[in-house]
Amino acid sequence: MERGQLDFIADSFKLPTCRGVEKLFKDFTTWELLNITPDVVLDIPDRLYKQYSISQTFLTAAMYDYIIQTTPKDDDMFEKRFGRENINHIAYVTSATKHYSWPKSAGVSRHHSSSLRALENDS
Repeated sequence: MERGQLDFIADSFKLPTCRGVEKLFKDFTTWELLNITPDVVLDIPDRLYKQYSISQTFLTAAMYDYIIQTTPKDDDMFEKRFGRENINHIAYVTSATKHYSWPKSAGVSRHHSSSLRALENDS
């Protein structure tokens, strides 16, 4: 929410962290962002609609330049945020039972399937 069409909610949009503490989404640490619970993530579009009347169409357009499907690894956004020297060290974490499309998508999007890191699942 540093820039773009959703910047107008940056100073008021709050979400609970995985520890249940509600805080401004823009103030989440990297750790907090990576650990948002699935139910909270899935509820974000509904929250945005209820709190700000943000439609799915607007949200889709606003997020287009930032989602993994449309942002190449060599995008300026990554360089500014993480530094050019770190871009080739980006990894994508999936479950060990990942869908076959993950390695395929990695290749199509100019990433190598070696960029995927599989986590073992508990049974």
